[in-house]
Amino acid sequence: MASGPEEHGPQRLAVHGGPGVQHEQASFFLEGMDGCMVVFAVGEIDLATSPTLQEALVEAVESRRHLVVDLSAVSFLDSTGLGVLIRTQKRIAATHKSMSLVGPTGMVAKVLRITGIDEAIPVHPNLDTALGSTSAE
Repeated sequence: MASGPEEHGPQRLAVHGGPGVQHEQASFFLEGMDGCMVVFAVGEIDLATSPTLQEALVEAVESRRHLVVDLSAVSFLDSTGLGVLIRTQKRIAATHKSMSLVGPTGMVAKVLRITGIDEAIPVHPNLDTALGSTSAE
């Protein structure tokens, strides 16, 4: 079902830790698929990287009716990252658009479950399932 990049291919926004920062690089890729905008997140989402995630999500929300955030390659998600996801969901709901999360594993899935975010934002096991659910809307 995932059809690949539309138009100009995926865009990349990346942030790197500066000197002395104890975290890995995080990258965020935006790609239009099946009428949705998918944000692929890679690495750790924390205080240093969540502003770049916010930038990617704002750009993604402006371009499509449905936003899918793929967390399958995210190894860490702290409260600042959770805040970005929650604020994005609220902004999207106010504009009658929709958002879903894809593939959180390990600690990321546990954080989403403990905080109840998985109740507020639909979570799908894989990208095809998420894209399929948007076509049913």
